[in-house]
Amino acid sequence: MASVSTLTTQAPSEVSHRLDNKQTLKASSALLAHIKRSKQKQSASKSKAPNLLADPDELLEHGANTDTTDPVPIWLCLTTKHHIVDKARLKPILITVPHALSRFSDDPLASTGSICLITADPQRSVKDLIASPTFPAALRARIGRVLGISKLRAKYKSFESRRQLQAEHSIFLADDRIAPDLLGALGKTFFKTTAKRPIPVRISPSSGTMKKMLDDKQKARKADAFAPKKRRDTTSETGSLALGNPEGVAVQINKALDAAVLYLSASVATSVRIGFADWSAKQVAENVEAVVTALTEKSVPKGWKGVRAIHIKGPNTAALPIWLADELWVEKEVDVVEAGEKQKALEDGAKKAAAKRKEQKRLRDTDTTHVQAKRIKSVVGVVKQG
Repeated sequence: MASVSTLTTQAPSEVSHRLDNKQTLKASSALLAHIKRSKQKQSASKSKAPNLLADPDELLEHGANTDTTDPVPIWLCLTTKHHIVDKARLKPILITVPHALSRFSDDPLASTGSICLITADPQRSVKDLIASPTFPAALRARIGRVLGISKLRAKYKSFESRRQLQAEHSIFLADDRIAPDLLGALGKTFFKTTAKRPIPVRISPSSGTMKKMLDDKQKARKADAFAPKKRRDTTSETGSLALGNPEGVAVQINKALDAAVLYLSASVATSVRIGFADWSAKQVAENVEAVVTALTEKSVPKGWKGVRAIHIKGPNTAALPIWLADELWVEKEVDVVEAGEKQKALEDGAKKAAAKRKEQKRLRDTDTTHVQAKRIKSVVGVVKQG
């Protein structure tokens, strides 16, 4: 009960809303200590009760190392007073954090996981860009495969092949130009959960850079107008215009790998990974503050006034609260889902009215045709009698 009384509580009517750094650090320390004790107990139980069905050679080789090598993630759970969005969004929000979430940041070659980059056609242009000497060698070693969208559709049609592709790589990145097409190309194998859903990355240059490149090409052609005619390789020019420079693409890829990836859905509960159990409590607390600030400023309706509670938790632990609101409901607030339902009702009413007018017009046209047919029939009968 004493720990509950020290929780940070903020009234939505107050002007200043922020997390208590001491409370966040205290909750992070308690959570990390609990996860560490749980892992020790689990490893002790495994050593006491060995698996009799395992291979003897494997037991001799890995008997001393019973701890799992997979990192234990730490999650931030944000609860809002109303639905944060009206419908689920497939495109994620990338939140920059002080401590990168990529497990490859310190030693790129330490992990066996690989990255699959799904690109727009032609994929050869992206492969040449990654093979460029100016592209970082450490990042190039982590990219295990570059897959074009047409090859993805042709080769991975069955669920079995998609599951095999999902198991071959740890992280999936996708060119933002073909991101909307990935739902049909990958299906529920990838999009049922957010574990290995492809993260959009900007590979093409920005509009300003593209305009500058086109202007430079046009100036070069004007300068060479009176020069001897030479046969130009148009395919290489097109490829250079469709992609950014190797350094810029590498920066975008690292940004996507290191950021906290958030997928919004039509609910009051939002979870985002903000760290790992082998981090220090200070690192976890700093990432918590960065993610909460980004969410309250850009994603949560009404900002801090729309926040109900903030917790942190592990995969199999209870959620530790670090911020609770005093007022659970605010008057004169409109839920985004209710607003969306009202707008949908208006649109449905307009469609029904248009359909009703169309049906009435069809009936009038049918009646007119029927009357004209009667008149023609009567005239024909009079003519026959005459």
